[in-house]
Amino acid sequence: GIKVSDETMAQLNIMKHKFHGDWNYTIAPSR
Repeated sequence: GIKVSDETMAQLNIMKHKFHGDWNYTIAPSR
């Protein structure tokens, strides 16, 4: 496997939350 530092994981988690936040915001109104 690949070792990832805690700092990198924190940055990835922030990016993931931002992405999913935008995705949910974009998709939800079109239901």
